[in-house]
Amino acid sequence: MQTLKESIRCKILEEARSEMSARGYASASIKCVAAGCGVSVGTIYKYFGSKCSLYDAVVEHARAALGELYVCTDAETFYGIVNDHRTDLRILLFRGRDGDASALLADGGRPGLGGRMCSLWLCRVLEQMLMHKPTKAEAMLMIEEFISVRNHIYK
Repeated sequence: MQTLKESIRCKILEEARSEMSARGYASASIKCVAAGCGVSVGTIYKYFGSKCSLYDAVVEHARAALGELYVCTDAETFYGIVNDHRTDLRILLFRGRDGDASALLADGGRPGLGGRMCSLWLCRVLEQMLMHKPTKAEAMLMIEEFISVRNHIYK
């Protein structure tokens, strides 16, 4: 039985992250990922089983980061989380599988209109930060506004 090496797994994940960021989940090619990291397509399937599982592994940290953003109370911390997970958040929210973003942002972890409003607001802030690259001062204003609105809704 062959043992799977963590270094190869990490190499595959980095190449898949690059491929999915550039082309999106639907257009990403397992063959290109394999060629980019010098392994066979079969090796990728040994490590991840499917393209879907590979995608899930790529965005695993982004999902956790998104959860942190919902409860973050400090604009500087929020800004740092987004910058630390910039590529993965872009893949998850804008380049991922159909329906992923809407499912993740459905209710902000809270039922009802307030949860949906917070989710939409968070999505707007993330879209601005990830796609339009505002200055840090502009980003901080958007983040502070989101935190203020969220805190008002969830009093």
